[in-house]
Order: sequence, then C-alpha cells, then structure tokens
Amino acid sequence: MTTDKPALSTRLNQFWARMLAPINAYLGTALIALAVAIALIGLTGGHMGGHVDISVMRDGGDVSVRVQEGQTVSDRDRFELWNECKPVWLIVEDLSEDAHKIDLKKEDIEVTKRSRLRGARIYTDDGVVPYLYVVVTVVGKGFSISLELRKFVHDPLSEQSQIASTWLSGGTGTHADGSGYILSAVAG
Repeated sequence: MTTDKPALSTRLNQFWARMLAPINAYLGTALIALAVAIALIGLTGGHMGGHVDISVMRDGGDVSVRVQEGQTVSDRDRFELWNECKPVWLIVEDLSEDAHKIDLKKEDIEVTKRSRLRGARIYTDDGVVPYLYVVVTVVGKGFSISLELRKFVHDPLSEQSQIASTWLSGGTGTHADGSGYILSAVAG
C-alpha cells in the first residue's frame, strides 16, 4: 500500500504559508497603524484650502499673487507680502471650559506665541494694527487652532477702509488630556 504524498512544491508552499501567516498579520497591523498615523498627521499638520488669491495695494500699484497647494512660500515672502515686516500685536481669544479642563490657559498661549513673534523680531505690545489674532478651540478630545493676520485695508472701488484678515492659517487635531501638544501646535 502506497500513500500519496503531496508534491515537494506543495509541501514547501504549505510550510511557508504556516511560517509567514504570523508575519503577515503583524505587517497588516503595522500598515493599518501607519495609515491611521498618516491620517492624524494630516489632521494636525494640514492646511485649509487648495490655494489663496491675494491682491494688495503697494506704492500705488496692485500686486497679485496666487499660491497653489504644495507650493512653498518662505517666511520672508509671507511678511513682505502680508505685513511688510512691520511689528504685530497679539490678541488671543478667551478659551472654552473644555480647555480649562486640560489645564490650557490663555496666558500660556500668549506667552508661547509672543515668544515666537519676539524671536522673529516682529512683536510689539503697542496695541496697534496689524495684529495676530489667535483662536484655540477645545471640544472634548479635539481641538482647532486658527491664526489670522488682521490689518487695516482700503478698498479703492468702494472707498471703504476697515480691518480685515489678510493671512490665515490653522489646523485641527486631538490631544491626550493635556495642554502640551496644543501649545506646541500653537508655537508652530
């Protein structure tokens, strides 16, 4: 009586399938974790919108710029275009009850952002326009940060002048019941 043994290639395939099954499970888990991490990074580090159209009056002439998504604009370019390197004042909006629950304080945000502005040598405490307007909203485990450069602008078509946001930046994310991550995001 002879027993039919599977072919050598079939036995090798079965052997490798048994050996690789645990590794495939770990790789699958790692890929899922990587996908979740990339999604979270996108939530916290992403920017809003695909492009920004900007038109400003400078020395009597109109300067228009279109910044496309993925295109980089240096810090120097930003301040030359949006603020002409003038010092800015800082205003931080009051915080919600959820922010206080994780020990996030308005004063901590002010100190953090003021320090960054002083480091760039563009901070003033004169209380004049232009100013950087900072809004940090905390709801449960989520938060959002909005930064706006607000300055006095004049519309020659309507002959109206008022304070308007000329530069916006922001993002959203989640926190681990502490203010440290949010403050580091505010520092940018």
